[in-house]
Amino acid sequence: MIFDQQNPHSTSLKKKFGSIPSVPHPCPGSGKFISRQVPVSFLVSIACRQNQQGRIISVSPAFFPVEGLPPSAGEISTGEISSGESSVPSAMRSVSIVACARHAAVLLGSFLSVGLGWAVLYLAALQMGDNFYAVIPGEFYRSAQPTAAKIAEYYQNYGLKTIINLRGENSGSGWYDAEIDGARKLGIAHVDFRMSARRDMTMEQFDRLMDVFRKAEKPILVHCTSGADRSGLVSALYVAAIAKLGEDPAESQISFRFGHLPLPITSAYAMDRSFEALEPALGFPGS
Repeated sequence: MIFDQQNPHSTSLKKKFGSIPSVPHPCPGSGKFISRQVPVSFLVSIACRQNQQGRIISVSPAFFPVEGLPPSAGEISTGEISSGESSVPSAMRSVSIVACARHAAVLLGSFLSVGLGWAVLYLAALQMGDNFYAVIPGEFYRSAQPTAAKIAEYYQNYGLKTIINLRGENSGSGWYDAEIDGARKLGIAHVDFRMSARRDMTMEQFDRLMDVFRKAEKPILVHCTSGADRSGLVSALYVAAIAKLGEDPAESQISFRFGHLPLPITSAYAMDRSFEALEPALGFPGS
């Protein structure tokens, strides 16, 4: 669209937008710049182009901040640019930092909102489910707190021989008594190994856990409350120290996929720190 007096659309644009200010614009292929009447509202969407007759039919938003527009709307004007000066007028070189920042912030906020929304939905789905995964099929499994019915289901489907409870002994608690009773009825060995998702694992705990792994009859099910943090670290240690499948497969057990947030600002980041601190003992020095 050409914004000048010969274009019939200019009249309707003036009615719709009011005053149409002049905007300096370089004339491609020459040492001149011209002023064209352009509605302010169009500055964020139109680009610099010419029609077949050589008329400039739009302007570039990056060169024309609203703050730098002349106050009056005039006819086409030309001006020479000396060879020693930049081919772009100073008004065109200035970029609207505020406008750009505003649009960037809106765009970034939109992406973050969508991403955060999906993340919350995913975590909610994990919490409503059992967060059960086969770390090493036929050998090692992980889950959230299992009910007696779930224990029976896992036993039937995967032939569980040992349950390692990372929440520790809690006699008198409904979840604990149901777990003990369910395991006993099916002849599944039960091991209590208390640890915290908010504290770094000590070397003494690591050594005890390795001893439990070596002695436990497989397949093993390890669980905490949600199956995200403590279960993640313990699964990672099993993959690295017992199965010896390598560092990357081990670290993948401590991830958002299972509901763990690997962010330093969270208390559960202690699980990430623990794995890093134990890497030399796992055979990953200097990683």
